[in-house]
Amino acid sequence: MKKKLATVSIKRSSTNGEKDKWINYEVPMEEGMTVLGVLDYIYEYIDSSLAYYQSCRNGRCKGCWVVVNGKAVLSCKAIAADGMKISSLEKFALIRDLVVDFKDHVKTK
Repeated sequence: MKKKLATVSIKRSSTNGEKDKWINYEVPMEEGMTVLGVLDYIYEYIDSSLAYYQSCRNGRCKGCWVVVNGKAVLSCKAIAADGMKISSLEKFALIRDLVVDFKDHVKTK
């Protein structure tokens, strides 16, 4: 089965004073591919400077939260779609790109 090329926009951000920018990526999309799968592809084959959380891949750790088309999702569980826009969670302190600091919001024993 031939893979369909999809366009994905990612908000690239940093804390060093650079202006945020949306970058478009062309990704071969497979049926059932997750948002995390798309991020993995971009990192491995297109842009290894992309910062994102590579999680447990089964929704348990809850570390891979991102915003897709305005809705907060776990990237390891959410199914990717052509034209999706991915950004970081805005209510948390930004580290870089799609990585935020959850430390003040995580319960510890």
